[in-house]
Amino acid sequence: WLTAPEPETDPRMRQRWEQSPLFVAIAESRLLGLEVECTGDFEAVSRLPAPASLSLALAVKQCLVNVLRHSGLTRAEIAVFDSESDVSVMVIDAGLGFSEAEIAPDRLGIRQSVRQRIEQVGGVVQIWSTPGRGTSIMIRVPANPLSSPCEPSSEVDAS
Repeated sequence: WLTAPEPETDPRMRQRWEQSPLFVAIAESRLLGLEVECTGDFEAVSRLPAPASLSLALAVKQCLVNVLRHSGLTRAEIAVFDSESDVSVMVIDAGLGFSEAEIAPDRLGIRQSVRQRIEQVGGVVQIWSTPGRGTSIMIRVPANPLSSPCEPSSEVDAS
């Protein structure tokens, strides 16, 4: 499996991913000097309504900026997951970690730029962090329902 070629991806799928606000947020974080490894189902983000897609991207970008500012590292991982009801993105670093209860009240990154932003679109944020052991932040956002193979697609092929 280590030498197996990568599966070919649908060019339209790749284009939708590369035009997504999440892709742009990751690219901007890379320009700031953060090495970001991405895995998962990138097509899933195309199921998000526009406001949720933008909120997710901005929240993830804040998480990545926090990695650069506070983790002591220049590397993070992002994993994208899909389910029937939502799209989840996990941001992971192996840095300094923190205790959420010890965040000063004037620090708004996690509170407003992540939690509040995601809650406004009906999503949920979970944080696991241990001082000295890193941080994992799971962001779940409601998505448009998956269409079944028997249902006609709402997408119109212009070709």
